[in-house]
Parts: sequence; structure tokens; C-alpha cells
Amino acid sequence: MDYTLIIPDETLCYIFALVQVNEPGAHRPFIIMLSEGDRARTSGEEVLGWIKITFVNRRWRQVAIDDAMLWTRLNGELGWDWVNEFVNRSKSAPLSLDARFFPPPSDENELPVEGLVAAHHARLAKLRLHAWSPGSLAILDGLLTKMFGNLEDVRLSAHYDINGSEPLTSFLEHTPRLRRLTLRLPFVSYAALDWQATCLVTLTHVDLALSSEASSAITPAFLNALRRMTALTHLAIHESSPSIQISCDHHCSGTPGDLIHLRNMSSVVITSSLETHTHLLRHIRFPSHTRLNFGANGLIPNPPEASRTYKALGHELGSFIRAYAEPPAYSSACLFFETIDDDVPDGPGNTALSLGLGRAVQARRAEVVSSHEVQVEDPHGVYGINDFSVQVHDAKASDILKCLPLGDVRFLTLTDTHVFSPHGLQYLEDPTLFPNLRIVDMPSDYLDFYTVISQFAEGAAGTVTTYPLLERILRARREMGSPLQGIYLHIAETIAGIEATGNSVMRGMIESLKAIEGVEIVSSVFDAFAV
Repeated sequence: MDYTLIIPDETLCYIFALVQVNEPGAHRPFIIMLSEGDRARTSGEEVLGWIKITFVNRRWRQVAIDDAMLWTRLNGELGWDWVNEFVNRSKSAPLSLDARFFPPPSDENELPVEGLVAAHHARLAKLRLHAWSPGSLAILDGLLTKMFGNLEDVRLSAHYDINGSEPLTSFLEHTPRLRRLTLRLPFVSYAALDWQATCLVTLTHVDLALSSEASSAITPAFLNALRRMTALTHLAIHESSPSIQISCDHHCSGTPGDLIHLRNMSSVVITSSLETHTHLLRHIRFPSHTRLNFGANGLIPNPPEASRTYKALGHELGSFIRAYAEPPAYSSACLFFETIDDDVPDGPGNTALSLGLGRAVQARRAEVVSSHEVQVEDPHGVYGINDFSVQVHDAKASDILKCLPLGDVRFLTLTDTHVFSPHGLQYLEDPTLFPNLRIVDMPSDYLDFYTVISQFAEGAAGTVTTYPLLERILRARREMGSPLQGIYLHIAETIAGIEATGNSVMRGMIESLKAIEGVEIVSSVFDAFAV
């Protein structure tokens, strides 16, 4: 019996849709330009597998053709003939148009999907538009004046300067059902947006990367708009060169009436200056389950000893945390160190610290958003492993860390980009930081055996090698009543190779390291968090 013949039509449609959504290429990242070969490979091998399974037999094929929802995703990867066929088969169903993968036009001043958007703007539910050239920007401006009555999700991006005020204002007034707004327009000022637009009240996702040279995103108009955006669940703001004063006189008394409560917020990703972070923490309150990611642009080497910015940031961060009825309980953390300015000599004054905190017990990694990562399609998904991330200067980190609820952290990962720092171990000598820490994990891809020797080993030739920093840390933790279960060094493979060579000097260093109570030598794949 041929069981393919008895599967109900509704079940077949569900199967087709499930394969379409979950095939490997369906959620690939945005690539600025695909060659013809890459486009063909991507289309045939990664994103059209769902079409192949409809050819099992004639009935399956007919069911697929008659299912309008299967043909609503327009991305141009099969060429224009198939785009038109998809539109016809989709009947009157809402359309999803991703213009970024359409073949580039022969004339760079054209926008390939101009006619498609103009003809079907009323049916569009999801829209991705990218202007490749100055000429195509004028076309984009014209399209934004159309009425998009069914549009719920839009992403607009461009690499060139445009006069974005009037088109964007018109566009926001013509999208009554808009829920997700993503703008990647680096030459359009934040001041150009109409923060009074009616559709802002119902937005759930806002993701903005605009020019901050003339105006920061954090303005009274923006804050007033946020107060009305009670449905918001995801907020992302990118500012490459923000200019904002640390002082503020806009509803900043800290009283409940002045504070903005975004009670539905799930994820916040902010890439900006420390001043911007300070203003957000001063004005806004989120639920304790909200994932917060504060990436810092504009960190400078050797900040002044009495930094007004860091003092204000610490004050507002402390107030923000204390406002929680029940502070979040973080179980694991990551400290990541990197050089701030490549033109400045490496050293403590030129080191940035990124902290990641999470509720679950698992290895952490640095996740703060950098300026070059602005093209990510979904920053909330990409930076989702940590529940809290912040980036500051290493020299000022201790004061910031003391503002955070670190009392439940038991697992800590320490990594760096070979900035030749003490790898964050100095923070473990402070009894107020990580008081209940038990495991410190130092992965081998950042801290290999030779770095351990160069950074931690002391002793003249012919004498016994010691590791005073490691020993001091372990002793300090025992004396404060919070002994470490272990500092895990993933260098077992390298040590095995050295021991096999019979090098007496290196073997002596290894024996001294192994003899330290609390230092655990493990393999590169060992999971210290499963101990």
C-alpha cells in the first residue's frame, strides 16, 4: 500500500511548511554580495530543499501548488520568472519580500524590486530592502511613501547618504500594523525619526543603527516615545560615535513617576558610549528576566583616576540593580580582556574588560556587541547566551563589578586576546567579588602552556619554579572562607608532549605547577562546569 496517498492534504501542507522553515539555509546571515556561483549553490543546496519533497508524486505536487502560503516568501534566488510564479501561486496571501538576495541590477542606480514593491505593497507582511547605490536610494525614498497596510516586519538598510527624514516619517505613518522595525541607515540621524508616529505604540521589536554624529538616540523625544511603547519586548540601539552629556534634566528624579517601566521587555542590546548606558540605566526599568547587553564604543586608554563618567555609571547601575524586587541570581560568569587601541602599547592602561553573566551553569563567552557587527540580522538571537553583559575599562572594572549581584556566581571563565594581563585573577583576591566562587576555568585557546609559564612562573635558572600569583589567589580564597574547588588549566596535551621529550627544565616547571593544591591540569576538551 502506498501510504503517501492517504496523508491528508492539511498534514502535507504542514510538512511542507515545516521543512521550508527549518532547512539549513532558511536563516542564513546577510551577506553583502553573493557571486553568481555562490548564489546558485545557496539556492540549490541550502534553501530549496522543501520544493524537492513536493515531487514525491503528482498529488503531493498539486497539494503544494494549491497551498498559497508555501509561495509567499520572495527572495529572487531562482530568478525573476520564478518570482512572478511565486506571486501568482500565493494568490492573495500576505507576502514576505527579501530584496537583499535578488540578482544585482545591470544599472547600479536601479532598485531591482521597485516594480514588485509598487505593485504588491498592500500585501507585504515582511519586507527587507537594501539600497546598493546613491541612485537606488531615491527609488527607496519613493517606495516608502506607499501605503503598507499589512506590513508587520520591516528592515531597511543602505550604505550611502540619504535625506531620510521625510521618507521615514511618511513610511511610519503608512504602517498601521507594524510590529518589528529594523533600520540600518548609518547616514540618517536619530533626530530624523518621527518619535510621535502612531505605529510606535504597538511595536514589539526596535533595532536601530543610525547616525549619532548630530544627535544621540537618547533624547527627550525618544524617552517619551519609549514610555508609550508598552508592548516592546526587544530593543537594540547602535551608536558608532555618540555625543551625549552625562548630565540630564529630563524626568531624571528617580521617582516612580519619572521612571519608564518596560514590563514586557525580554532583550536589550545597546552598543554605544558609557554615557548612553548611564542615561538608559537612569531612566528605564526592566523586569529581572530581561537579558541586557551593553557594548561600549569609544573606550579610551588610561582613563582619568577620577572619572565622572564611571562614577555616574556605577551610581546608576547600582540604583538599577537595587530597584529589582528580587535581584537576578547569576550562577556563572565570564571575564574577557582585550586591547582597546592597537596603536597604544599593550598594558593595563590599554585593556578593556567584558563581563558576561548567566543564570544557567555553563561555560560563558564574551558577547558584547562591537561596532563592526552591526550587520547581524538578529542581535537578540546572536547575543543570547548571557543574561547580562557589560564592557568597561579594566582599570575601572572593580567599581562596576561591585554594583552587580555576584553573590551566587560559582563558575567563572577567564579569557583574553593575549593582552598579557594577569587574566583577571587579581579580581579573585577581593573578598567582595564572587564570594561563593568555586571553579575558575581558563580555556586553552586563550591560555596555553607557554603563556602560563611566561605570565605566572617565577624562578631563576637552576632554582625551583614557583607560581606566586596562583598560590596567593588560592590562599586568599581559603582565608576568606570561600576556597576554590579548582583553577582549571586546559594544557594536559602540551604537558604530555613536553614530558615525553625529557626536557629537565620544563619538566621541573611542570612538576611545580602540578604540586599546587587547587590547580587542575586537564585536557583541552574537558568540561570543568560538569564537575
